[in-house]
Amino acid sequence: MISLRQLTLCTGLLAATVSLPAARAKPVAPAGAAYLGAIVTDAATGHVLFEDNADVVSPPASMTKLMTFAVLHDKLASGALALNTPVRIAPADARIGGTQVYLDPRETFPVEELIYAMMIQSANDAAYALARTAAGSAAAFVELMNAKARELGLAHTTFRTPTVCRRPTAARPRAT
Repeated sequence: MISLRQLTLCTGLLAATVSLPAARAKPVAPAGAAYLGAIVTDAATGHVLFEDNADVVSPPASMTKLMTFAVLHDKLASGALALNTPVRIAPADARIGGTQVYLDPRETFPVEELIYAMMIQSANDAAYALARTAAGSAAAFVELMNAKARELGLAHTTFRTPTVCRRPTAARPRAT
């Protein structure tokens, strides 16, 4: 299983790779960029390496899945959930929509397999099933996500679902 530390390291390496030119000159967003806003910071210093429309309010897309993983990681670390915990797929999980791996309500999967589906395939159905299992309901899980966001200093970030944020949030996390 990928640990939160490994995921952070991979994200940091990707950010460092993307931002290498930023150390030499102020990067310019490519024409027709596939994002509304972006910001890359040095995790050790907090120094902004690249930003383009960082304060434009927009849905956090895959950041929702990363927060879902962060909350799941906490549950795993505390022993409240185990990688081999069986997750029975509910009809609501299968109907969630968006990017899916098309889970069948007649199936049961271990937490670990659903985490891989969520993180690698960006599977909304897997994220929803994991949230329901970890907290009893998607709504209860979202409360945990927002508590984790506050714990991380993300004062202007609000999650509405464990799969896709229905309301926009700022690209810049704005730690308090």
